[in-house]
Amino acid sequence: MAKPSPIASKVAGIILPFVVFGLLAYSWVSGCVGFGNYKFFFLFTSYTGIYGLWVFVTTLPLVVRGLQDMNADLDPQWIVLIILAFVFGFTVLGFTGVHLTYILRNETTIEHLADRPYDIRVDFDASGDNFEVVTVEPEHYLWERSRKENWESVMGNSIVGWFLPFKRGLGNGFVFPYSDRMYHEIVQRAQRQRNSMNLSHYERVSSSLESTVPITS
Repeated sequence: MAKPSPIASKVAGIILPFVVFGLLAYSWVSGCVGFGNYKFFFLFTSYTGIYGLWVFVTTLPLVVRGLQDMNADLDPQWIVLIILAFVFGFTVLGFTGVHLTYILRNETTIEHLADRPYDIRVDFDASGDNFEVVTVEPEHYLWERSRKENWESVMGNSIVGWFLPFKRGLGNGFVFPYSDRMYHEIVQRAQRQRNSMNLSHYERVSSSLESTVPITS
């Protein structure tokens, strides 16, 4: 028997009207955020959040000094600036932290929010007819490998490139390697299902033969 091979497609388990990594539409990353520009989106939110906090930290002493000096003519725009920098900086950095978690888990927003089980097809040979379908609950991370592999799949394998908006991550965005643990577990479950089905068929045949009344002349 050939080695069973589950279909390693992230969209095979969830039939939704989305493309892989179809998350949100942002004009500043050239449209819908997908596998090809997820790195650029992550860098954009990271640097935007850091910039917002930098503005907050550098303007706060000036505003405090201005409020303490009653003779100073403090422009209200400074207060507006520091409030916006604080809110915008922490909000965007929090958003970046969420996507950092997704990257390290090799998970998309859709997969994180999914509450339906995955149906994984396991082929036992190349005929296309010899297969089993294994159901996996959504809390199992099917594509979670090591954090380094997950990070490089989005950010690339160049340390310098991690901080620059050039070149996307590894892979083609359509087929992703399974977690080794989940791969072996899925294959074993498929084999157990097949063995159970063969055993049930044998028991039905045996029961049918035993219930047959022999005809004697």
